[in-house]
Amino acid sequence: METNQAIAEKWLVRILRPYPDQGARFFSASCDPLRNPVGHLYRESSQILVDELLGQMDAERLTSAIRCIVELRAVLELPPSVALAFLFELKEILDDRGLASLDTYYRRIDEIALIAFETYVRCRERICEARIHEVQRSVSALKRALESRDPSVVAE
Repeated sequence: METNQAIAEKWLVRILRPYPDQGARFFSASCDPLRNPVGHLYRESSQILVDELLGQMDAERLTSAIRCIVELRAVLELPPSVALAFLFELKEILDDRGLASLDTYYRRIDEIALIAFETYVRCRERICEARIHEVQRSVSALKRALESRDPSVVAE
């Protein structure tokens, strides 16, 4: 049976699939948090998720690790089906590893996927709110600029 680290390494390759080839190679090549913070977060978070999936399922560690991965993917504006597919690909990896009680691990993956989906939705909402606020600030600045030139131009 493979170690948790070997499973996490195989899973990392699948996690990085949505990135262009050059980006995926860069993220997987170095685990130095200063030179490659995104790759480091992916590597560290995937390892934590595998450890918890195959271990105690500590809710705090799981939530923190899944947040790191999902927020990175939500910022890329990947649709949820692509952003979260990596979770279900872990089932395929576990199938090939000869682990006992696959049903238990599958249920755990489904639980993690629900946490990930909630995290993804919250992150996308924050991004949309930030965009709305930016547009509102831009409109206000434009109104002020127009009013300073000719107050009769801007009608409320």
